[in-house]
Amino acid sequence: MLGKKQFITVQKNQKYVNGKSEKSPLTLSRIIKTIAFKNGIEEQKVRKVLRDFFTLVTKEVQKNRRVSFYGLGKFRIKRNKSKRVKIPKTQKYVRTKDKSYLVFKSSFEI
Repeated sequence: MLGKKQFITVQKNQKYVNGKSEKSPLTLSRIIKTIAFKNGIEEQKVRKVLRDFFTLVTKEVQKNRRVSFYGLGKFRIKRNKSKRVKIPKTQKYVRTKDKSYLVFKSSFEI
C-alpha cells in the first residue's frame, strides 16, 4: 500500500516514484543525498567535499588548464575573438567583445 507522498504512475513512458521523474535532472542535492546514504556519511561533510572539488575544478579551468576525468570527459575554456558586425537597422559597423565560455566534451565511454 502506498502512502500519501508515495505514488507510481506511468505517463508518456516516464515513471514517477515519490513525486520525482526518473528522467528529472541530477541535481547537486540529489548527488549529496545519494553519496551520504550509500557511504553512511553526514550530508554536510559530503557537501563540503563537493564544494571544494568544484572550487578546485573552477580554479584550474580559469587558469586555462584542461580538467579531464577518465570515463567522463574534459572541461576547458573556449575563447572567441571579437568580430566586426554590421547592425542592419543603422547600417553601422561595431565590434563585439571577446567571449569565453566553458566547454565539456564527453568521453567515448558514455
